[in-house]
Amino acid sequence: MDNFKKYIEIQKHIEENKSICIEDFAWAKEISKQIPNLNLDIPSLTKKSKIIFIDKSKNPIYIRLKDGSKLYFTIDQYRRINGSPEIGKEMEYKLQRLPQDKSENTSQIMSCKII
Repeated sequence: MDNFKKYIEIQKHIEENKSICIEDFAWAKEISKQIPNLNLDIPSLTKKSKIIFIDKSKNPIYIRLKDGSKLYFTIDQYRRINGSPEIGKEMEYKLQRLPQDKSENTSQIMSCKII
C-alpha cells in the first residue's frame, strides 16, 4: 500500500510541475507491476481476401470476399476505400474486433484498401 501512496504522490507532483526527477527507479518498476494494465486501444483485426461479388445497386453496397466475409458500405464509406474495388482484386480490411473473435457478428470496418 505504501508503494501505491508513493505513486499517487508522484502523479500529483507531475500534474503540478509537469516533470519529475527520480534517482532510484527500482521501486517505481515494482509499482508498475501492481497496477492493472489499462490498455485502451481499440482491438482490431486485419484480413486480406479476393473480391468475388459486388452489388452497388442497393444501399448499403455489398461486397462478398473469398474467405466468406460480407462487407457492407454506405456510399460515403465505399468512396473512401483506398483503390478501386473490382471482382478478382484483393482487398485488405481492418475490422474493429478482438483478433480471437471468430463469431459471425458484424464488426465496424475501420479501413479498407485494394492491394
